[in-house]
Amino acid sequence: MKSHLHIALMQIDIQWEQIDENLRQISQQLAALPRETEVVFLPEMFATGFSMNAEKLAQPMNGKIVQWMREQAYKHRIILCGSVMIYDQGKYWNRLIWMQPDGNFGTYDKRHLFAYAEEDKHYTSGSRQLIAQVNGWRVALYICYDLRFPVWCAQQPTDDGSAAYDVLAVIASWPASRIEAWDLLLQARALENQAYVIGVNRVGEEPPAKAHASHGIQYPGYSAIVDPAGKWLYRSTHPQPEIITHILSAQHLQQVRKHFPFLRDRDRFTILNHE
Repeated sequence: MKSHLHIALMQIDIQWEQIDENLRQISQQLAALPRETEVVFLPEMFATGFSMNAEKLAQPMNGKIVQWMREQAYKHRIILCGSVMIYDQGKYWNRLIWMQPDGNFGTYDKRHLFAYAEEDKHYTSGSRQLIAQVNGWRVALYICYDLRFPVWCAQQPTDDGSAAYDVLAVIASWPASRIEAWDLLLQARALENQAYVIGVNRVGEEPPAKAHASHGIQYPGYSAIVDPAGKWLYRSTHPQPEIITHILSAQHLQQVRKHFPFLRDRDRFTILNHE
């Protein structure tokens, strides 16, 4: 494992269903990142907002948004991570893409669809997890509502008893009305898994869902980085666009796990598919 991992969280104001404008703004922000940045995390559905209009906006894997991710990752020599509404195999997916500078990528389809907003009526649930790698660091990747489900996010026991991942990253569209839960869950996932936890959330407002509504859903940001002992390394507390850069330390991670080595006592389990 490389001694440090340079990350950036892009807490952005997503313009509702305006793909070209969102990609333009993010392109400008990527150009301003420090050159040593290795991984950039974007919020859930960064190009459209958390829209249920999949029939109109979803794109194939060779569409504009994925191609833009490939171009930006290559141009800036970074890994670019965010979720996109995708049409694939005759179904719609809320798909996280881990795009590498060489054009290779990994994908994760959101497991826990947010039924409260009828996401389950528009998208298909995924069944496979993704633990990506960058310079020896292992990064477990999740989308928004997944954060509420500790078993899905848990460190799976390995043959040698070591941790399955070093970083747990959650990309989200998490509303202001439930932001206290966001804070608590980020810290809980860090503590129980002895891993860095990254949570990147958007800011701004969605249009009102109903004609008589005075305002839409508010997004407050509160993007954060938590250390393996559950302590805040960074926590945004204002609802404004922000680019957060941070350096994760492998030595600190190893020290926490060595001082309190409870991962070796964790339960063994198997997660069943929904079907």
